[in-house]
Amino acid sequence: MPDTAVSLKEELLAVIAEELGMDIDDLSDDTDISDLQNDTALSRLILKRVPFGLQDDINRTTFQSCTDIADLKAHIDKVMALREPPKHSDKRKTKLPIVLLLRGNEATAKKKVFLLPDGSGSGMAYMSIPPIDPSICLYGINSPYLHSPEVFNGTIDDLAQIWTAEIQKVQPNGPYTLGGWSAGGYFSFEVSKLLISKGERVEKLILIDSPCRLLFEALPPQVVECLAKNNLMGNWSEGGTPKWLVNSFVSTIGAVVKYMPTPMILPDGIKAPEVFIIWASEGVFPDGVEAYPELDMSVRVTRFLVNKRVQFGPLGWDKLFPAQDISIAKMPGSHFMIVHPPNVDTLGKLLGDVIQGRQAEAKNDWQRWRNRS
Repeated sequence: MPDTAVSLKEELLAVIAEELGMDIDDLSDDTDISDLQNDTALSRLILKRVPFGLQDDINRTTFQSCTDIADLKAHIDKVMALREPPKHSDKRKTKLPIVLLLRGNEATAKKKVFLLPDGSGSGMAYMSIPPIDPSICLYGINSPYLHSPEVFNGTIDDLAQIWTAEIQKVQPNGPYTLGGWSAGGYFSFEVSKLLISKGERVEKLILIDSPCRLLFEALPPQVVECLAKNNLMGNWSEGGTPKWLVNSFVSTIGAVVKYMPTPMILPDGIKAPEVFIIWASEGVFPDGVEAYPELDMSVRVTRFLVNKRVQFGPLGWDKLFPAQDISIAKMPGSHFMIVHPPNVDTLGKLLGDVIQGRQAEAKNDWQRWRNRS
């Protein structure tokens, strides 16, 4: 690990030790920090003193997912690994690995699961998903343009080509399990089509609160600005939504504006993937939309995000999978909070149902939608 990462880690640990009233030498890997999950005052004091180089990556969610110092160190290591330069030259000049292992042991895993990024472009969005099973490796996929000085002005197909190649470096052949949250649903759908066009089998496709582009517009930039201003795009610290995240969202929106999906076509001999949809059940705005008069509520995707959900069908995805049944589940939390504690525990369970084929047993959670298109 670079010296910078080591010094940042040591600086943060010194802050935690001081706020816990301990000597830094007594802070071991098994020191329990689970109290920070519930002690809001103490965690807030620590967050105010987080070293500058880690401020975008250490927030309330970190303390909700890390139970001891070893967990916290592992989180920092993964964060810093994202900033290491690639081992090969790249015209995009990205400093980030594209496929990031979040959970599991690659040497012993029997199944690999790839989750494409949301509008933030960061695979770290899935960092809080709890371990599903020792036999499963969970990967978060980064945008090749995340934190890059180069602005992405291409298409979703351009990105899908890059992601497909990177995923096949980790898993050369199927069957594949892919998924994605929000815009990640579009990304995973297009990567699935590319893999299938190569003669590979995509076994399962998991769409996590992803409003189908056939029915919903691209998210207006004004909504992103409003959410960021009111710190409603996740569990960020008092510093608010990071600028890089807002920039990434605006870049993604530009690609989504140009995107219109077409139905999945299966070559002879290739079996269709099982399709699973997980919907959030709550609206983003806790105070109701009346508190945000600057938003244009005539835009369907805006209403979809901010209002409490009342519909949990396929909502357009059925048109992209002709004559194919779809399994649908709903979970607590709003669009941006389903990947954060405590809601992420439910998301982890639902993903476990899908990956391990338990959804048929969990009848109270999963409903089968019979496609008649």
